[in-house]
Amino acid sequence: ALVLHGVNPREGDVFATAFTRELTRLLSDVGLPADLSPESRPTAMSFAEFSGEMVNTGPDLSPEALGERAAAAVYTGLGGPTR
Repeated sequence: ALVLHGVNPREGDVFATAFTRELTRLLSDVGLPADLSPESRPTAMSFAEFSGEMVNTGPDLSPEALGERAAAAVYTGLGGPTR
């Protein structure tokens, strides 16, 4: 389970949809990070690498915007270029 502090549990689907849509867009438009290519051995991204600092949250951030930022942070953490 994923706990999102500051996100109403009823808005979890909004976060999940935005996360999935943005990660899919990044993989489609920018491509698979080199670290995840079939020729390389993928490495696990530790929880420490995925921190709130990577997501850059704010008090008025919508669940949709948070999902998009979280997807971008995961993509970057997996070796994708930063935006």
